[in-house]
Amino acid sequence: MKRLIAFLPLMGLAALAVLFAGWSLGRDPDVKPDVLVGRDIPAVALPGLDGSPPVSLKTAVQGPTYVNLFASWCGPCEYEHPLLMQLSRDGARVVGIAYKDQPAKTQAFLDRLGNPFATVLTDQDGRAVR
Repeated sequence: MKRLIAFLPLMGLAALAVLFAGWSLGRDPDVKPDVLVGRDIPAVALPGLDGSPPVSLKTAVQGPTYVNLFASWCGPCEYEHPLLMQLSRDGARVVGIAYKDQPAKTQAFLDRLGNPFATVLTDQDGRAVR
């Protein structure tokens, strides 16, 4: 029994090593979620969902703004949509960027769930989001 107790910390460290190794193996090293925190908005221009000419993201984001990337094919996007609707009802400015989605499908998504966005821009090829 004393041997088991002596090895307990070692077994705990081994379990943590396995846990962290699994987490880091599944992580994409190219994704840096905090890379733009505290920096200026990138100089990106995207067309509107209605087919309007490209608008600079700097122009679309005026003052405190929540920028949301979404798509009609995205399950978690549908799950978070009621929260975006509530933010909009509470007076928050929300700008949406439809990521790798067809405008007709994006519009159907918004028609079905409601449109919380002050502006909806499209990034059909996904290059601007990167």
